[in-house]
Amino acid sequence: MLTHLIHFIRDASPRAFDLLKSCGRGLGRRSPLYDALEAAIAPLGRFTFLQIGGNDGISNDPYREFMIRPQARGATVEPVPEYFARLKSNYAAYPQVTCLNACVSYDGGSEACLYAYTEAYLRSIGNSQELAGIAGFRRDHLAAQVRPPHRADDCIREVRIASLTVEQILARSGLDRFDCLFLDCEGHEEHVLLGMNYETVRPCVIAFEHTYFSTEDSAIDRHLQSKGFTLHRLQYDTVAVRQPT
Repeated sequence: MLTHLIHFIRDASPRAFDLLKSCGRGLGRRSPLYDALEAAIAPLGRFTFLQIGGNDGISNDPYREFMIRPQARGATVEPVPEYFARLKSNYAAYPQVTCLNACVSYDGGSEACLYAYTEAYLRSIGNSQELAGIAGFRRDHLAAQVRPPHRADDCIREVRIASLTVEQILARSGLDRFDCLFLDCEGHEEHVLLGMNYETVRPCVIAFEHTYFSTEDSAIDRHLQSKGFTLHRLQYDTVAVRQPT
């Protein structure tokens, strides 16, 4: 019952939901990811950010509460048009958050193809918030979660969308760096983090879900360590931190 009430508040009034969540933090309702991010971000004071994979901007989003802080400014990127429309609406009260309908890729093209579930499929399974937030370049990741009697070919659609690099987003934003990178891009993290120019973007906090990577000694881990990051590995997420440059 309480969960349904919280979801009702979230959908009806994002700002009220944000206040409710903030009160919960004050009462000690914290997760290991929240604590790791708070420890990494608090010393920065004012900070800039880029979120890759914004979804609707509020459902199961561990980064929103940091992005809406008065001392924060940055951008969130979401490729799927339907999710982007909700993302933009859910950040309407926060002008410091710029919403971009694009994907992030280093393949060299101005447009990319990715995959998402069809609206009809999501309705047929009760509009699952968990599955609605999944879109990515790997069709097999989505197909693996389709259960009989549904067929993947009927449930997954292609989405063609503008493709930008992190550096291009930075140039468009008018900022000189992204202090924080928040990634939730369904296994595409390696492509982004290995392709990005760290001297241009100058991040000092990078958070991403590592469930798509089978070992702790992944290519991402080794690359981040070579860039001076210390890795804090949680159950599902990694928070990488280094001194600002």
